[in-house]
Amino acid sequence: MNAGAYRTAPEPVELVSHGLALALRGRCPFCAEVTASPGILSGQPCDVCGGAFRDDDRFGERVIEEMRALTRERFGTVLGVAVLVAALAGPFPFLAIAAQIVALVLFRLWVVGPCLALLAGRRRFVARWTLRLGTAFWLSVSGLLLVVPCASFVQTALLVGVVWWAGRAYLLAQLARERAGIPIALGEWLALFGVASAMLGGVALFLMLVTTIWNMYSGLLAWMGLA
Repeated sequence: MNAGAYRTAPEPVELVSHGLALALRGRCPFCAEVTASPGILSGQPCDVCGGAFRDDDRFGERVIEEMRALTRERFGTVLGVAVLVAALAGPFPFLAIAAQIVALVLFRLWVVGPCLALLAGRRRFVARWTLRLGTAFWLSVSGLLLVVPCASFVQTALLVGVVWWAGRAYLLAQLARERAGIPIALGEWLALFGVASAMLGGVALFLMLVTTIWNMYSGLLAWMGLA
């Protein structure tokens, strides 16, 4: 088994830092590849190059801690900018929607993608779909605030804040379980099923509200003789 270049270097500080930067992007710290069965957190050798750190290197724990600090910093920046844009948008709610889209894209690129790349097998599947369905549910629920005049910045704060913070906390917990080698629990499958059910309910509620508002609007126009 190839033990990896970092093991043989006499002063590996710079190399380990470079490997950490790669790991925070979900890539092997040795060959920079993204694999379906990463062993970065668990200390297992890379299935592409065979590189791995010894368990006493605590590399997996360092990756999680760095990911926690990095995503916390990015969360504050993205939330602040998104809410500021939404607050300044005023009568132009489409600008707030644009800020929300950018915030969600950055969440996918900066948090979800790298974290999922560090997970393997069924844990990656469960985490991916729990996040997707949970985000869809919160989009539908927070979208109800768009019917309230001048509430776009509140809706933006709720949407971005909950998706980023709750999603980040969930992924960090999954990273810790991956590091500890804990198998997928029944509760995680039940949570996925519950989120899927909630998402369907949220979408149905949103569509019901939109239909009700449209019917009221149509009825008002008909009463005024404008339809």
